[in-house]
Amino acid sequence: MAELSSPSTSQLSEDERARISDNQRRARRERGKWGDGSDLIVGLIASILIFGCLFMFAKNYDASRPELFYPCLLSGTLGASLGWAAGIFISPYGDGEREAFASLGKLVYGFLSGYAFSKIDPLVIALLKPEAAATSSPALIYATVALVAFLTSLALTYISRSYWR
Repeated sequence: MAELSSPSTSQLSEDERARISDNQRRARRERGKWGDGSDLIVGLIASILIFGCLFMFAKNYDASRPELFYPCLLSGTLGASLGWAAGIFISPYGDGEREAFASLGKLVYGFLSGYAFSKIDPLVIALLKPEAAATSSPALIYATVALVAFLTSLALTYISRSYWR
């Protein structure tokens, strides 16, 4: 709108102003539909940095016990895979996927609210006890790596499916 009120464009004919206005509306509509790509680029760079830090952490976690690297790497891979699947689940492309994911969501919710929480609850209670933290159990480290990988992968998948079509 600021371009239309500038002195250089005030001498334009009505047709030229309408053409400029149409081009501006089309550009805004395209940016809204496709995004300008910056969200995807920033998300990709942040994900690469986070996954790089996770890899370096797994590699250098306990230098006296190098056998801990592979379980840490495996937990990160599991978290990233689950995050990728969850990202696809929360950002359906169209109505067909939305309907399919709605029925799948009910099934997953039923499973998580019943069976999974009853099995996870004793594990979480045991891990949160002070003596578990004092022994520096690798299970907490693996769970943290998996959680960070899950959230990073979830965010990147959501961003890429929402802003880059």
